[in-house]
Amino acid sequence: MAVIRRFHCLWQLWVLLFIQRFSVLACLPIALLSLVPGSLVFDQIPDIERRWLDTPIGLWQAGAAGFVHFLILVPAVFWLGRFRTDAMVPPVRSDDRWPRHNADGTPRRQNV
Repeated sequence: MAVIRRFHCLWQLWVLLFIQRFSVLACLPIALLSLVPGSLVFDQIPDIERRWLDTPIGLWQAGAAGFVHFLILVPAVFWLGRFRTDAMVPPVRSDDRWPRHNADGTPRRQNV
């Protein structure tokens, strides 16, 4: 009985990871960069960042870059969430038009 329970727990974990597979696309590059050994380069990053922020123009540039990244990342994360939701909607099979069409052939409406 314990083996079945353990297998069921592993199966649930696999299903949860499969549901979140699109979110991994957003996190995987950052995780891979953090694993890359680069002691000579990564040791100097704090000094470079301090040099950027030493001048007032550096603060404005950092703020503008942060704002642009925010404008790009928010829609990207929203899109990934919608993509994941669309993948989890129970499919409606209809003449090879699945999953974007209803059973009667009309396009499925997406409420964003």
